[in-house]
Amino acid sequence: MKRKITIFSIAGVAVLAASAILTGTATFRGEGVYMTDGPAYADVADLTKASSAVAQVKIIGKAKAYRVPFDKAQTVVSPRNTSGDKGKEQPLSSTAAAALKQDGLLHTDFTVEVVDGVRGSLKKGDRITVTQLGGTEDGGAVINTEHDALMQVGAQEVMFLKKDAQSGKFFTTGGGQGRFTVQSNGTLTPVDAHSAIARLATGKPASFVTGAAKAAP
Repeated sequence: MKRKITIFSIAGVAVLAASAILTGTATFRGEGVYMTDGPAYADVADLTKASSAVAQVKIIGKAKAYRVPFDKAQTVVSPRNTSGDKGKEQPLSSTAAAALKQDGLLHTDFTVEVVDGVRGSLKKGDRITVTQLGGTEDGGAVINTEHDALMQVGAQEVMFLKKDAQSGKFFTTGGGQGRFTVQSNGTLTPVDAHSAIARLATGKPASFVTGAAKAAP
């Protein structure tokens, strides 16, 4: 059975967001989908501007999934009514946020090898860790992120990347918007097929995206 939960991210960084807001109860027995909310990128130049590096990579390894814990629930204090209508006055009250049944968001770390460093400091042969929201539970249930399916070992992709300064890990800009699978014939299949860039890049050679990234101001 497929269940969905919603994550609202800040600046589109849902991948490493330990403080994401979770709505509803998340209990997965088969397949789950994280639904995220973030900025949409209009074209390759826009996506490049938001990224610290662009590279064509090969996915060579996958680690065991783990959870990034949520921030602790905070108490919200309701102020007194100050309208002057004493009949509507209520005493100060506080309500702690409802406890979540899950202890965090599932993440998976992938090892990727740079095939071509398109932009930024990454060079051919470099190996980096790319963190993705979602993964496989201990019980076997798979959780993907909407428009950002889990990476597959052995695949080649052009990735638009940001780096988390604290962990040193990378994540893709805009989730699936920053990922383009390179098919065996060299053409591109955008991971987020619903994005504005997908309409421009689908079926084009990899050089369509990498060239635009290099030429971006």
